[in-house]
Amino acid sequence: RVNGQPAVAVALTMRKGENIVNLGKIVTQEVRSMQLPEGARLELVNDLPTSVVGRVSEFYGNLRDGVVLILLVTYLFMGLRSASLVGAMLPLTMLGTLAIMLALGKEIQQMSITALIISLGLVVDNSVVVVDNIEHKMAQGMEAERAPLEGFDEIRIPLLTSNLTTVAAFLPIAFLSGGKGEFIGDLGYVTSIATLVSL
Repeated sequence: RVNGQPAVAVALTMRKGENIVNLGKIVTQEVRSMQLPEGARLELVNDLPTSVVGRVSEFYGNLRDGVVLILLVTYLFMGLRSASLVGAMLPLTMLGTLAIMLALGKEIQQMSITALIISLGLVVDNSVVVVDNIEHKMAQGMEAERAPLEGFDEIRIPLLTSNLTTVAAFLPIAFLSGGKGEFIGDLGYVTSIATLVSL
């Protein structure tokens, strides 16, 4: 029953690999073209595609807010030059990650966006450590042309080890089987990809 009236419920289940938003558009077009018996009407009870679009938009907003907060904190504690360098790394890493996701056939959905948000902290951590070491070298009197090379080379191995450890922690999530793997698998894939791209 719907709103206290007798009803016939029709539910659609999406096949694996399909896009639920596109499916929603197709179903809406088909429903509008249907000829119903006299006295019958259609009522949408659960519009999952619209819900998914709303959640993805909300996650995009969270991602944007995260970037702004990261740049603000970096500026307050490390100055404009460091904030600019970190700010340049964020879009490069995100674009690189999205390009690899596209090449691997990974879609942008709420779990992959969650992974991107998590990755922001990891990417910034790499950038801050490198920038801080470069500035330390310059404060010791090293030439501006030589400081970036020396500063990065000095922490290259510890930084690589730290990031590979992070990948080793997240990547197994990508290989979970069953429904859990389908739902959160991209968390492992995308976080690992973003961490490696940030190097």
